[in-house]
Amino acid sequence: MPGRRAVGGPCGGAARRRLELRRLDTHTGMIESFNIPCGTTQEAKCPPRAQRNKQLRKAQCREG
Repeated sequence: MPGRRAVGGPCGGAARRRLELRRLDTHTGMIESFNIPCGTTQEAKCPPRAQRNKQLRKAQCREG
């Protein structure tokens, strides 16, 4: 996929597996491409994203 890259620190610091979506504007007919985070929770697939999700789950458990 074009536009798929890691940004940030030595291990990427951001999700390595970004998903590319396309949005169609029905009024103008223009197609816009944008990337969203993969959202995986498995460290084997995307370590930075899995670490962020783990931290988020810990915070949610602390807050109740």
